[in-house]
Amino acid sequence: MLKKIMIKLFTPVIDKIINKMDILEIPEYKRLIEQAYNAGYNYHQKMAKKDPELMAWIGREYYFDDKDII
Repeated sequence: MLKKIMIKLFTPVIDKIINKMDILEIPEYKRLIEQAYNAGYNYHQKMAKKDPELMAWIGREYYFDDKDII
């Protein structure tokens, strides 16, 4: 489900960049990249705020414990 949401969220912006990359002026290209970045940032902020378990994981001091170290 997450994969479908991500594809639906980013496909229009990515398609526009790919299809028009040769004719884009640099300012418009940068604007499209910034738009995609902001969409991803906002998505991750929204998901983190909705899920207390994810917020707890994000706030951990260490992301690996002894069993994760090989």
